Amino acid sequence: MDVTDGHCRLGERYQSSGVTTACVRGQVDLPRLLEGGITAQVLAIYVEERYQDDPLRRALDMISAFFEELEANSERMILAETGGDIVRAKREGKVAMLLSLEGVEPLGGDLALLRIFYEVGVRLVGLTWNWRNAAADGWDASSHPGGLTPFGKQLLEEMARLGMVVDIAHLAKPGFWQLVECARGPIIGSHCVTWGEWHSLDDAQLLAVARTGGVVCAIGVKQPDMQAIVTQIRHIADVAGVDHVGFGADYYGLDLAPRGLEDATKYPNLTAALLRSGFNEREVAGIMGGNLLRVLESVL
Repeated sequence: MDVTDGHCRLGERYQSSGVTTACVRGQVDLPRLLEGGITAQVLAIYVEERYQDDPLRRALDMISAFFEELEANSERMILAETGGDIVRAKREGKVAMLLSLEGVEPLGGDLALLRIFYEVGVRLVGLTWNWRNAAADGWDASSHPGGLTPFGKQLLEEMARLGMVVDIAHLAKPGFWQLVECARGPIIGSHCVTWGEWHSLDDAQLLAVARTGGVVCAIGVKQPDMQAIVTQIRHIADVAGVDHVGFGADYYGLDLAPRGLEDATKYPNLTAALLRSGFNEREVAGIMGGNLLRVLESVL
């Protein structure tokens, strides 16, 4: 959003003048990703409420802004459309960028548009953000949320046919359980918590994701410190298995970042904290990306 709106460039290190809310300036940019040793970054196409009168146009503007950055930084980043692209980026010392839809509002209930987004590089789709759309209810849509709509079920079928990763973050529980029944491959929760109500998955849901072969990523935003993230990762690993846990920062403002993981350069701090907590090197390699890479290689 910040890049599309002209506040910063993905290829340039943003110099923050202070604590910020509701923007990633000073948290995620290409120099910081490279410094933090990050090989793959998901860039979410999320359409804010103020653009809901024409969500398709806003989504296309965001994709256009991405391709401008890709052209300007081709020596440091690539668009990843397969798992192999991520492996190649690692070998070449570049960052692989994966495009995702966070909410299917840009599709407007038109299944044909999914193919268009696929053709321009989108490979992950979260059906909802917090509210209701044509596919399903988000976690905050209603006190008595509904499940998947007929369009939502058709969407899952088309995603399976094309080879796109299903993301259950933000999806209300009735839709989650219907989605699990429909799943034809591993699914992910790209940024989730394991307590409370916000983004929360209970143990039964963690196990259900694991049974698909998928991965639940512990969230970073709104966590107080590194220990809270490690505790959350440990819980997912204990319940679902260590091969089914990852990490999804969901950076969204410096004042919402945990201590010790304020921006993308600090990822090695999380690696070290996981090792100190008792995870072995193979397990940490999985948590810090290997588990997600397995899903991406399988689905894409």
